[in-house]
Amino acid sequence: METLKFNSPKEMVNWLMDNHANILSDSYGRKWKYVNYKFFFKDIGLYDEFEEGIYCLHLFGTNLYS
Repeated sequence: METLKFNSPKEMVNWLMDNHANILSDSYGRKWKYVNYKFFFKDIGLYDEFEEGIYCLHLFGTNLYS
């Protein structure tokens, strides 16, 4: 098992996207993964792992404003 340390949330998100379907986990039981344009998160003590996720596919080709 490789230990990773990110300098920013952006680095963590980029790693997840670049390492499709790989799971990041911490020593507390939280887990993150990115599969098929969807981010998944499992919190501490939850048994239904990766029950829900957040899709990001709609961001492609969509006009965004700031």
